[in-house]
Amino acid sequence: MSDTKEEPTPFLWPGKHVTDDDDFRAAILEQHGPERIVPCSNCEKEYYSPSAGVKTNRCYVCWYDGEIKSYEDAYADVFDALRKIGLEPSIAQTGGMCMTIHCSLGDGYYLWLTNRDDTLSFERRLEDGWTLGVYAGWDEDGDGMPLPIFDGEDYLSVNYKSADFAVGLATLAREKLAEHLS
Repeated sequence: MSDTKEEPTPFLWPGKHVTDDDDFRAAILEQHGPERIVPCSNCEKEYYSPSAGVKTNRCYVCWYDGEIKSYEDAYADVFDALRKIGLEPSIAQTGGMCMTIHCSLGDGYYLWLTNRDDTLSFERRLEDGWTLGVYAGWDEDGDGMPLPIFDGEDYLSVNYKSADFAVGLATLAREKLAEHLS
């Protein structure tokens, strides 16, 4: 591990490279004025409110953490069932706020469980089944690489949505991965 501190990655604000909170605040003040900088009701850190007419009360980090927690609560029965077979589930965002249940299978392999035809629904009752994928590592773009271990297919979809069926799929994923690796 290096003893040197890495500089933060700058992001572009219109006409400026912004590297820290003070630069960000200054850029917002310059572009929009002080009425757009408001305190987060959760962490109290100041953040940029996108519109003076839109009432927001949480910064992006607190909002995102709240969204993840809402999914964890909605799928608590699935999380509990997967924990009973030794997995540690979490919610993962696959991009564009599309969510999936993520479980590590060890050695860089992991499974994703999502709604049969789409991303996880925010409301569990809207689910119409499960889709299971098993992934290995990451490619050069930072994306997981699906393994075609379900009779040559990358994914397996079923019409059942119970927590017990999620456990059955996770067990199948472990078995298929073991066959693939042997």
